[in-house]
Amino acid sequence: MGLWFLPCFSSTHPGTELSALWCNPCSLQEPFSPTEEHVMVVRLLRFVQQKLYLFLQHCFGHWPLDASFRA
Repeated sequence: MGLWFLPCFSSTHPGTELSALWCNPCSLQEPFSPTEEHVMVVRLLRFVQQKLYLFLQHCFGHWPLDASFRA
């Protein structure tokens, strides 16, 4: 994932009202601190994703490849 740089406006430069500077939008945000609920939801989603992947892998592995199966 690359960094995106957006124009930020600052009035710190003398002689200009607003001057455009390039800055990282991530530097403007506070550091992310996940809550216990967020961590539990992420773990649950990963668990469900893993079980779903294994189920689909099993289903496609046992799918009949001959003409005996007709939809």
